[in-house]
Amino acid sequence: MRSRIIGVNVLIVLIVGLLSFALVRSSLEKMTSRGDEVRRAARHEAEAIASSLLVSAARVERVLETKVDDSEFRSAIEAAKGAGDVATSKATSLKNQAKGWGITFAKVAVVDADGKLIGRDSSSLERGNDVFAKLPALRDTLKDGIARSDVWADGQTQLLASFAPVRDESGKVVGAIIGGVPMSDVLGRAASGSRVVLSAREASGWHAVGQVGIGAGEEGLVTAKSDLLAKTAQEAAPQFAEEGKSLIVTAPLADFGDGKSVVVAALAATSLLPNAVEAASPILAVMGLGLLLVIAGGLWLGMFLDTPIEVIEHGLLEIANGNTDMRFDIDHPDLGGVANNLNTLLNKLMNVEEDNTDDQGRPLRG
Repeated sequence: MRSRIIGVNVLIVLIVGLLSFALVRSSLEKMTSRGDEVRRAARHEAEAIASSLLVSAARVERVLETKVDDSEFRSAIEAAKGAGDVATSKATSLKNQAKGWGITFAKVAVVDADGKLIGRDSSSLERGNDVFAKLPALRDTLKDGIARSDVWADGQTQLLASFAPVRDESGKVVGAIIGGVPMSDVLGRAASGSRVVLSAREASGWHAVGQVGIGAGEEGLVTAKSDLLAKTAQEAAPQFAEEGKSLIVTAPLADFGDGKSVVVAALAATSLLPNAVEAASPILAVMGLGLLLVIAGGLWLGMFLDTPIEVIEHGLLEIANGNTDMRFDIDHPDLGGVANNLNTLLNKLMNVEEDNTDDQGRPLRG
């Protein structure tokens, strides 16, 4: 009997608990799944970050074009035909001066019309290096005299490099000034609170050149989507892809470099509640507690009923075996009345007059 009580109640708790868990999880997933809404929000985020990066680049370009005296750097370029010390001095001076304009350059360099580095701030290193190899868009600036920006790898540091032309007195472009701001700083300001990867196309493929809020392994989710990044750059339009529980939305940086080599990718959860199972899991915990209580209650209830039932069963067996003097003495809140009724029945069947006196032999009142 005990096992039946426990089994029935366990089955009830399991049915109610599992059904509640399934319904709550389904409701949460339905309520928190944003579908088109998450795409719109993620696209807006990616485009806003791209726009912010372009504004930051344009600001540096504007500073280099308007606040830098061409004559000083023109003379530095002329002097570099013999030595680059003047160019180094001017680059260092510009780096320090830019702090007053709210710009913190990590690197300032001066190049000649052939794209050769003739001097950089605080160092004579790299003098004579071909800058075109890392900044191919610089070639266009030296040709048409239009300021541009691109991603510049300076060793292990990725820079947002902006470059403006230096002209001679006749207006001919004779070189350029390059100012590099740490990409981590620029991206951090543009994408605060977001999960963003900035990718650039190199000869060996697409590589991450900056990231904000990205967890372990998430950077690879973006750079592995080379087709997605290439399509974004080629079509100059946002693209979408889902990877597990993350939505990847890309936006082009059309004004960086050649316009087809830098892409910003934002990662967003496909749902307001990425794991509805975890949110509904307390129901399973409560169900487990319910099962324990059912088992404990069943064991106690079984012990509460089993003893008097066994006494009655044993007594009836003795009566059946001829012990007509057998009577039941059971003090039990639920089965005590049954035992008394059985005693009355036995007395009538055996024509035995019932004892209607109390313990002291006094008659009981009716």
